[in-house]
Amino acid sequence: MSGEAHLTGAPLSAAPNGAGGQRVCCFDWLRLFAMSCVILMHAASGLLRKELSPGWHGTNLLVSLCFTAVPLFFMISGSLLLSSPRSADLKHLWRRRIPRLVLPLLFWSAASLLLVWRWDASPLGEILKSFLAIPSTPAYTHLWYMYTLIAIYVLSPLLYAMVRGMDRAAERYLLGGIAAILGLEMLRMLLPGTVQGYLELDLFTALRFLNGHLFPFLLGFFLFRREKKIQNWKLIVLALFFLGVITVETWLKTRQFGEYSAAFLQQNGGWEICLAALLFLLAKQNLHRAPRLRLTRELVRLSLPIYLVHPLVIKGLWRLKLWPRRFLHLLPVFLLILAISWLISKTLASVPGLCWVSTGIPWAEARESCSWQASFRRLFRRSDQGPGKADKER
Repeated sequence: MSGEAHLTGAPLSAAPNGAGGQRVCCFDWLRLFAMSCVILMHAASGLLRKELSPGWHGTNLLVSLCFTAVPLFFMISGSLLLSSPRSADLKHLWRRRIPRLVLPLLFWSAASLLLVWRWDASPLGEILKSFLAIPSTPAYTHLWYMYTLIAIYVLSPLLYAMVRGMDRAAERYLLGGIAAILGLEMLRMLLPGTVQGYLELDLFTALRFLNGHLFPFLLGFFLFRREKKIQNWKLIVLALFFLGVITVETWLKTRQFGEYSAAFLQQNGGWEICLAALLFLLAKQNLHRAPRLRLTRELVRLSLPIYLVHPLVIKGLWRLKLWPRRFLHLLPVFLLILAISWLISKTLASVPGLCWVSTGIPWAEARESCSWQASFRRLFRRSDQGPGKADKER
C-alpha cells in the first residue's frame, strides 16, 4: 500500500514509498520494531500468567511497550494510503491491493487449519466448518488483523476523498472528536469499576468505527504530514509517562484480580494508541536513513509473511517444550521464532507458484529482493568481483 502499495508491514502495513515515490525510511524502522513487538508479546504471554516476580515486572514492562505494534501498523498504512493518489484508483485497489491481502489470508487460514487438525487431532468435520467460515471468522486468532485491514482498504478510496476535501476547520473537528473519544475512554479506565459505567456513552461507542482501529489509521496520516516538530525530550517524557501508566495499572489490576489483566493493553484503546503516536513522531523526526544491513531490509520486506507464520512457529516450538520459562529466556526464544519465521517466509518467497499467494509479494519483486535466488546471485556476484571491489561497494 503505499504510493504503489506493496505489503511489507508485519501484521500488514503500507509500502515503503510515499506519494511521490520517495522512500519513507522511518517506516522501515517502525515496521521492524512493530514486527518484533508482535512476536515478543506472543512469546511472553505465558510468563505473564505466572506469579508476580522481578521477571514478571520486566515482562510486563516489555509487553506494555509491545502492544503499540498494531496501532503503529495502522498509522503507517494510513500515512501512505491517504497520501497516495493511487488510493483513488478503484481498478488498482481491486486488481492489486485487495488480492495482496486476500490471497495470503486464505493461504495462511488453510495452513493454520491443517496444522491444527494435524497437531491437535481436531475432527475433520470441525476443520471443514472452520474453513467454510473463513469469510466471516478468522481461522486463527492473529488473522483478525487481516479482516480489519481489508475493510479499511475497501473504504480507502472514500477515506482518501474525505481527507483530501477537508479544510483546516474540518480537520480540527475530526481530530478533536478522536481526541475526545480516546480521552474519555482513558479517563474511564482510570476510575473505579463502580464509576466506569457512567462514562460508557452510547454516542462515543457508536463512533468507534471498525472497533476503534480507524482512529490510528487516520491519525497516522495527520501525524505524517505534520510539519511542525515537537522537541524530542518532550516526546520521550510523554512516552515514558504513558508507558509507566500502562505498566503500573496492569500490575495493580493483576494484583487486584489475582490473574493477569490486559485492560490497559487494548490495541484499539487510548493509552496504547497515544503511546504509539508518540513513538511514531519520534521515528518520523529522527530516523531518516534506511536500514543498511541487507538482512534488516529483508526482514522489513518479509514482515507480512513473518507475521502470518510466527504464531504457527510458536505453537510448534511450544509442542517441543521450547518456551521461555524465565524472563532471561525471552530474548533467545524470540530470536529463534524470528529466525524460523524468516526462513519459512524467505523459502515461500523463492517458489514462483507460492510467492504471491503466501507472501503478498509479486514473484518479480521477490526474485530481485528477498528470495534465496536473489541472495545467491548477490553472493556469487561478490565472489566474482573479488575482495577489493566488493569491499568498496559495501
